[in-house]
Amino acid sequence: MSNWGKEKQVQFIDRKKRADIKVQPINYGMSALGGPLHAYLPGKWEGKRTLIMAGIHGEEPETSNLLSYALRSIKPSYLSCAVIICANPDGMARGTRGNAHNVDLNRNFPSLNWRKGITTTRWEMHLLQDTELKSGMAPASETETKSLINFINQHKIKQIVSLHAPMGCIDYEQNEEWPLVNALSKKLCLPIVNDIGYPCPGSMDSWASSINLRLVTVEIENNLPLTKIRQKYGPVIQELLLGELPGL
Repeated sequence: MSNWGKEKQVQFIDRKKRADIKVQPINYGMSALGGPLHAYLPGKWEGKRTLIMAGIHGEEPETSNLLSYALRSIKPSYLSCAVIICANPDGMARGTRGNAHNVDLNRNFPSLNWRKGITTTRWEMHLLQDTELKSGMAPASETETKSLINFINQHKIKQIVSLHAPMGCIDYEQNEEWPLVNALSKKLCLPIVNDIGYPCPGSMDSWASSINLRLVTVEIENNLPLTKIRQKYGPVIQELLLGELPGL
């Protein structure tokens, strides 16, 4: 599957037919501005129930673009996991990290370490982490967070692959060994880290750890053009969607 977009396997849709997603979405909630939150489900679950998701930070559009490209290439009957292309549509539409309330959704999960107040991010990677957002009025105060948690519970999701940018690593902070982590690291030539260098109270990862839900974060590297992202990551995301990697 090294030739992204040139697959011959029976699982893939002809490139001429890939302009739209063939899997019919379900609405799993509404965003802060009233937009639908869409998810795509397999016709039949294979292996452990897995969710592949992107776009929880609206300033990381490359993650959603990549996941959409991969999903559009797969015949619906071969999809083996749930997919959320954009968990923060208001932020994506506005180009902001947070949602319409300026809440960083990845600091709004009901983890044991959630903290009310200001959270920060970098305006650019080489600058200090001093651009301010909020963590929410309470754990899971945001409709996008609550809806995502409800979706995970309703569909009995057991493991999650979350796409982020731009740190260029496989972030896995849980103690349980998971073959998928090593497979992603090897295929994408990215290092495995268990600490990204600063605290993330209220993150989805922290929440997942507290309820024994597996979660690994794939961080796309900085300054990689979109065409290169598709070429490098596309085949691996396809394998994820098809359930062809170890640990799925």
